[in-house]
This record gives sequence, C-alpha cells and structure tokens, in this order.
Amino acid sequence: PPKQIPSLGQAVLWIAMLGGYLNRKHDHPPGPTVMWRGFLTLHEITKMYRLFRQNE
Repeated sequence: PPKQIPSLGQAVLWIAMLGGYLNRKHDHPPGPTVMWRGFLTLHEITKMYRLFRQNE
C-alpha cells in the first residue's frame, strides 16, 4: 500500500489517463467520455487481478 493516500485529484487523473487522457500542459480537464473509458479500463484490470488472485 502507498505511504500516503492519493488525493481525489490524483485518483481522477489516473483514471482519466487509463481512458486516454494525455495530461499535456494545454489540455482541458478530462471530460465524461474519457472518464467513462478510464473506469471501464479500471474495471477490466480489477477483474483480471481478482481472477489471477483466485488461482494462487
């Protein structure tokens, strides 16, 4: 586990990046489509993690 809990903004940024957000200097904040894609990707990653953990 991390030493410090990430901020809400950091968590949103990570999810947005999973959805394709590049976080460049002049980019607008991530929108709902990018966030949705990020949540879908996170969901798939979580499912795979749980599946692999079951087989240990």
